Amino acid sequence: MQRFRNILVVVEEESHHAAAVERAIWLARANEARLTFLDVAGSEEGELSRLFSMLPGARADVMGEEVMGFHRERVQALAAQAEGEGLQATAEVVTGTAFLAIIRYAMRQGHDLILKGQHTGASGLTGAFRGPDLHLMRKAPCPVWILRDDTASGTRCILACIDPDAMEDDDTRVDLNRTVMQLALSLAERDGASVDILGVWRVQEEAALRSGRVTLAPGEVDTIVEGERVASLARLEALAAEFADRPVRTNLLHLKGVPGDVIPDHAASAGIDTIVMGTVGRTGISGFFIGNTAETILNRAACSVLTLKPPQFVSPVLPDGAA
Repeated sequence: MQRFRNILVVVEEESHHAAAVERAIWLARANEARLTFLDVAGSEEGELSRLFSMLPGARADVMGEEVMGFHRERVQALAAQAEGEGLQATAEVVTGTAFLAIIRYAMRQGHDLILKGQHTGASGLTGAFRGPDLHLMRKAPCPVWILRDDTASGTRCILACIDPDAMEDDDTRVDLNRTVMQLALSLAERDGASVDILGVWRVQEEAALRSGRVTLAPGEVDTIVEGERVASLARLEALAAEFADRPVRTNLLHLKGVPGDVIPDHAASAGIDTIVMGTVGRTGISGFFIGNTAETILNRAACSVLTLKPPQFVSPVLPDGAA
């Protein structure tokens, strides 16, 4: 797998950072990639000095520097660990609001993956993805992989979420489907994992069509629904056929329902440990619209999630110095 070559590893203290470090080293070795270990001090350095200004004498500046030193030591130790394993690694500390600082740093340095352990908060408790992680997955221009603690050592069952209703003339959606497939299969090859290729379909307003208020006979509605099912399945099978030569165990699934319900439900029932999915909505303006389906999945997912954007995506986060 030669996809990610410049990986940003976020190792904030209140997260499963050990999982991110383990997976980052694995990825860097597999891809001959560069690693940057990044920590975020939650306040600007000047604000740290203000925080300690109540202390007597010149201790405010000293304490502020000691706090920054704490963060530097953490990332420098991780970079030294990676270098000890023959990898190219650097260590950086940035300040400010975490998700903004991370995205701006990634844009500035041209990172092609942000890898991060799930944010836990001071309590250390896990559950649904929290605000900082959601902001990254929504707004970062590059792929973002948020890891649960128990998937650090490798994936076992990956779920590739495909939009089977992507029209052939919608290049953005078609390309995103292919990217999801390529990445899910590459990860599975490296880990010896299996991949569930899931396409969810439905007929909009089927309930209304069957209500009796619309002048369609039940058989006519059945014909419409079956036609949509067959066409959707054909598109999903055609996409899967493009990757039939990959040495990965796959399970092709074409399920009817609302994607925001079907995908997390299947992930839970099938023991999925990693979801690979796109996040940009079908009709969104580049950079400013994240699909409702993606939002629902991210709010319900109980496993690691790797989110992708199409090449045309423009982050709503302004780069450093932008007005």
